[in-house]
Amino acid sequence: MKDKPMSILVVAPHHDDEVIGCGGTIANVTRNGHQVDVLYMTAGNVGIPGVERSEAIKKREAEAQQACMILGVHKPIFLRHPDRELEYSTDRMMALCFRTQTKRIGITE
Repeated sequence: MKDKPMSILVVAPHHDDEVIGCGGTIANVTRNGHQVDVLYMTAGNVGIPGVERSEAIKKREAEAQQACMILGVHKPIFLRHPDRELEYSTDRMMALCFRTQTKRIGITE
């Protein structure tokens, strides 16, 4: 009996954390018919010298989308919290739980 395909949500604090942390696993499970979405917590607006923050966000998201395409990710989701300002809070955890639950029960954005 073949297993039912899984729906997996990878939560990445920063762009490229999903590739560095579990890129091989993502590629393997998508290749085996499972659906993976990646949720990026931060905007990617800091860390590219000489590049305006708004342009840095566009560049990071384009790179993330390309990585997702290569890995077979179904959908990248960008929360866009400012870089270096991501800290634990009840509101942030509730937002993350909401995203996770809506994905689990099939609500799309």
